[in-house]
Amino acid sequence: MLEELLGSTKLFVDETTAPVLDPGRGRTKKGYFWALARDDRPWQGGLPPAVVYSYYAPGRRGDYALALLKGYSGVLQTDGYAGYRGLADPKRPGGPVTLALCWAHWRRQFFDLAKSPPAPIATEALKRIAELYQIEAEIRGKSAAERRAVRQEKTTPLVAALKTWVETRKRTNPCQWLRP
Repeated sequence: MLEELLGSTKLFVDETTAPVLDPGRGRTKKGYFWALARDDRPWQGGLPPAVVYSYYAPGRRGDYALALLKGYSGVLQTDGYAGYRGLADPKRPGGPVTLALCWAHWRRQFFDLAKSPPAPIATEALKRIAELYQIEAEIRGKSAAERRAVRQEKTTPLVAALKTWVETRKRTNPCQWLRP
């Protein structure tokens, strides 16, 4: 199944913690199971969904990601963890992977800040991200060509505006730009 997934054009990858025995110490330690997943059904993909919990690793370092995805070339959706950056290296054997970072993980940081007002910048960021989520809800189930056209027309300008907005806020108060 792992070989089948590594032949996909688009994958999701994540690692999840698991307590594992720590022999001789009488307790457990944190380990990681690395999972690869594919599910293109919402986007009219023809391949069956699949998940592989590929292997256990004692840590979360980037070399574990490199080993897991050896030979993969395609789009890889991740949570933005820095350990995946090596996969996008142009000098990587087999070529670079295109990283697609997850909006939900970035959004969560603003959500957590907005729970403790006042946080006007976090609140504004959430409003802007919600517009992107709304577009995705509207195009769910459409063909790849239709989704791309809508994203080019509607999403691209919103993301560009969000980037400019964030950069402006960071220049205004680089040390603590999310709090007033």
